[in-house]
Amino acid sequence: MKKIYWYICVVVLFSSCATQKSKSDQSGFSKFYHNTNAKFNGYFNANELVEESVAILEAQHSDNYNEVLPIYKYRAASNPESVAANLDIAIKKVSIVATLHDYSKWVDDCYLLIGKSEYLKQDFESAENALEFFMHEFEPDGSRSSTSSAKKKKKKKSSASSNKSTGKSDSQKESDKRAKKEEKERKAYNKALRKKQKRSAKGKSTGDVASPKSNKSTDNVASKRNTTRSEPTPEVQEKPEKDEAAKQENPGTVKHRPAYQEAQLWLARTYIERENYPRVEYHMNSLKSNPHLQEEVRVQIPAVEAYYALSRQNYKGAIPHLQNAIEVTKDKIQRARFAFILGQIMDLEDESSGKSYVWYKQAFDYHPGYELSFNAELSMARTAYLSGDASLKESILILEKMLRDDKNAEFRDKLFFTYARIDLFLNDKDAAIRHLNDAIAEGGSNTSQQTETYYLLATLYFDKTMYIEAKGAYDAALSTMSKEDDRYELAQLMSDNLTDIALHLGTIALQDSLLGISEMSDDERLALAKVIKEQRKLDALVASTQASSQGGPKSGGKGKNGSAFAASAATAGSPTARPVSSVNTGQSSFFAYDDRSLKRGARDFNRIWGDRPLSDNWRVKSKQLTTGTYADGETPDLFEEDEVDEEDLADYFKNVPATDEEITKALDEIQNAMLQLGSLYREKLEDANLSVKVLEELISRYPESATSLEAYYQLYLSYIMLNNDAKAEQYKNLIISQFPSSKYALALSDPDYINKQLTAERKLELHYEGIYILVEEGNYEEAMNQIRLGRTEYGTQHAFQSKVSIMEAMCIGNLQGRDEYVAALKNVVSNFPNSPEETKARDMLLLLGAYKNNRLNLQQNDSGSSGPHFRAQPSAVHYMLVSINNYEEINTKDAKIAVSNYNRKYHKLDRLKISSLVFDPKTGQSLILVRSFKNSTEAMKYYNNTQKHQEEFLPEGADYEVFPVSQFNYREIIKERSLESYRPFFTEQYVDD
Repeated sequence: MKKIYWYICVVVLFSSCATQKSKSDQSGFSKFYHNTNAKFNGYFNANELVEESVAILEAQHSDNYNEVLPIYKYRAASNPESVAANLDIAIKKVSIVATLHDYSKWVDDCYLLIGKSEYLKQDFESAENALEFFMHEFEPDGSRSSTSSAKKKKKKKSSASSNKSTGKSDSQKESDKRAKKEEKERKAYNKALRKKQKRSAKGKSTGDVASPKSNKSTDNVASKRNTTRSEPTPEVQEKPEKDEAAKQENPGTVKHRPAYQEAQLWLARTYIERENYPRVEYHMNSLKSNPHLQEEVRVQIPAVEAYYALSRQNYKGAIPHLQNAIEVTKDKIQRARFAFILGQIMDLEDESSGKSYVWYKQAFDYHPGYELSFNAELSMARTAYLSGDASLKESILILEKMLRDDKNAEFRDKLFFTYARIDLFLNDKDAAIRHLNDAIAEGGSNTSQQTETYYLLATLYFDKTMYIEAKGAYDAALSTMSKEDDRYELAQLMSDNLTDIALHLGTIALQDSLLGISEMSDDERLALAKVIKEQRKLDALVASTQASSQGGPKSGGKGKNGSAFAASAATAGSPTARPVSSVNTGQSSFFAYDDRSLKRGARDFNRIWGDRPLSDNWRVKSKQLTTGTYADGETPDLFEEDEVDEEDLADYFKNVPATDEEITKALDEIQNAMLQLGSLYREKLEDANLSVKVLEELISRYPESATSLEAYYQLYLSYIMLNNDAKAEQYKNLIISQFPSSKYALALSDPDYINKQLTAERKLELHYEGIYILVEEGNYEEAMNQIRLGRTEYGTQHAFQSKVSIMEAMCIGNLQGRDEYVAALKNVVSNFPNSPEETKARDMLLLLGAYKNNRLNLQQNDSGSSGPHFRAQPSAVHYMLVSINNYEEINTKDAKIAVSNYNRKYHKLDRLKISSLVFDPKTGQSLILVRSFKNSTEAMKYYNNTQKHQEEFLPEGADYEVFPVSQFNYREIIKERSLESYRPFFTEQYVDD
């Protein structure tokens, strides 16, 4: 009996799993077997990997609440390679499911998961191919398309039909041929998904795994399926029909929802990334007009439409879609995110209107995570009084309450930043600067917030012509700003333009301070020295307290705050005794003259010692502390009554000018700096008014200055820029009357003066430079014309003749051909021995094969050469050469293992092979060879990925180089046994492109 039981089980199992049966021939047990295995085995595990990857990407992205949040956090992740390995495994799993369980109802879900995985890897071309294949392969109900389902039937009937009929009509043959072709393409696509190359890096192309071609476009197919399918009558009749169909087709299995509509939605999202906007709109309209739209898909459409609008910078167009998304989305966290984005868009449209307040409040009321709730509350405080919901005083009280809340400690920088934004609403730039400096002093680990703070601070400093501080703030902003930020180029330009300006302003501030100290009496210097010493001790104590309480120096503290931006302008304890309002903008680096520094010092003091009552001799040891005790019972050294000795005075005032020569030198530095500022303000900042201001102050302060002539001329140019002809004429006349023999006077008196001053040699030099530029631009005919004109005007016996001759040879080579080129180069070698041009000509002849064994080959000009001839072959098969420079320290076997591990992690589906070969038998150096790649594009993708993950590619300590190389060039390198010649070729042909 037991044997019979097992026999029946085996028969049922094999009969149910027979792969040759059509879908209609499958037994109930077979359907159950395939559907259950498909869903709960490969598909389930793959879907878990995809969901895990989404979670990793979302955790990887850090929201910047100062700019519009992304709709999908996982799409904004900057390193999709981190999940590429998991997604490749998911693709492999569902590819196997689609092959082994071809008749399962979950095959469409498997193909959709492939498209999703490619999308998450940000390989949008592959995602497009996969999803377009889906649209061609499946019907909206999840079944195979008519052409796909007819393939196997035609195949089974083909043999029987051939026995009954001697031939077929042309239309039948064409139909069979088309069906076979589509079947072949489908199988090839499935095979390619498992075996062919898959890229893991962002934007990697998978053109070799293209979707099967269709006689109709994807849009037409989708349109036909959505419009021609018969519509069921009343809804009450539709459900029983569907349930009955489900029971008959797949009894006892879990319910299945066709993936067609979701795939169409993901295809629309992919088209957004591919900027194929007509296709996006077509598929979105097709989904919205579908009367049988699934609820799970319907609720996703508004968010996709909002994402589409935002991707095109159409912020206003995204508003209604976000409002719809809030209504249909069930997840409160997502609804809060959409509401917050709406608030941000309202701010972009008109921040002063206060319309954003209601959306920030709605986001806060959804009780999302702490970070989003905090930022929503912060934005509410900022916009409440603009909306009329609260007064300005009430808004500030909200901020103060949030500042006092300990749980907001890590966001104090954002709170001060919001204070600054409110100050700007009130047009109080000074208060905004103070609050921004407070934000910087608070530190914080959010680099995007630091970028916003520094950039806004730099802008305000620049507007107030505080260029030293602006330069420091721009530099700080650049240190945290992403190079992809739209403001990066402008910030870099401003920083560069302010470099010299800040330097000269610093010189003026420093020398003015030192000159001020030089005029002090001994008692004044002693008093100043005491203040400097006490301040240094307080600074040291504050720094040590911060280090002990926070485990190190406070991030973004004094080293980066506003007062430190001017630190380079003067030495410690150097007051500005001679303020120059238009030059140093009234700013001093000495703390006692800086209101912000005094207040910051007071806050630091109170934080450490408490709010002490005023008292004489408060520093003496007998005074009892009420703010804390020390383990050893001693008070810190700050309370010691220290006297300033001669050594302190010498240290503090060592740079103060003492002699007449030193004072004169300091004055000269100030005058030269002011003169340079006059020029820089006009040329770098295009601010002629500020240029005039500093130059006229220079003339006023130092009327007998040696810079007067240059200052007059700079003033003449600035007034010309301001279209003030009267003032320009005034300074022109001053130059001519006071400095009649100067070059400026002669140039202003005689417009042709400059041309007359050009010497023949200078003209010849300019003539050569013109020829050189023409050759560089590839304008060889015009260059030859200029060479001929030069011979007529300058002859052939001059200092630039050798240079002109090699330029002429290059023109001949491009216009007349190789033989003439060789002849011209040989003339250069024979006519200009021992010159740089002779060396260059010999090198060119070497490459042309006309120079061998260090002698000119005058008899023949064959194409051979002693050096390697590399070829640019972008479409050829490529290898990857890995050369380890410190091969004595790195074991080749270990290196190969590391490369193999790297390939398994990032290129698991590429099926790359690794080998090694002895490159230099004398030294024992070996090369590692990774092969093969379809073309140079694929090879460069691998190369770029190795540059991103250098620490993972080879063992630690390896000094190595990686080179993509075609098969032909690989053989040339092996012949040469050197990479020296290939490096420049690689840079030119691969890297520079």
